[in-house]
Amino acid sequence: MELFKKVLRALSHRFAFIHKFRGGESSPEAITFYFKEATHMGFRLLVEGQETIELGMDNIQTVVYDTDTPNDSNARSTDVGSTLLIKGKIITATDGDSADDTMKLALWSLVPAEKADCYRKLTLEVIAADQVVRKIHFPNAFVVDYTESFGDTEGVGSFTLFVKQKKDKTELAKIDGGYAV
Repeated sequence: MELFKKVLRALSHRFAFIHKFRGGESSPEAITFYFKEATHMGFRLLVEGQETIELGMDNIQTVVYDTDTPNDSNARSTDVGSTLLIKGKIITATDGDSADDTMKLALWSLVPAEKADCYRKLTLEVIAADQVVRKIHFPNAFVVDYTESFGDTEGVGSFTLFVKQKKDKTELAKIDGGYAV
């Protein structure tokens, strides 16, 4: 019962904000939009290097974090790696909006190993109900694979980004979470 009261209180605050923000509009569409926004789970990706790459909740659809160790080990291995598999959609620019940063991801994937910029600082946030569930930070991330696919019926393309933390710097990777946005 206490949880129900907290949810009801949060929704009433959200509705009051909607009413104020929309100039008094409290139509069912506006309320539904903000309710979905409040309960929606999403992801934010920030990649920092020579340029900044930002992808948000509109782009990223799924994320898989993996701690990678050899499967044939009989004891805890010192050969530990961390990876992220990020899948999402490419959003095209319309009505004067700027394009998303998926093009920058594609360009990052082409940076050769000889250049220091192939390693970049990556931060991924998993957000649910205005709470950061996980915040994964790779200070020396590099692209293992990057794929884009397009079709004539989907209307928008999709991408798959597979990144790793540099193995000799695995101890610098961090996982946080459990705090408000």
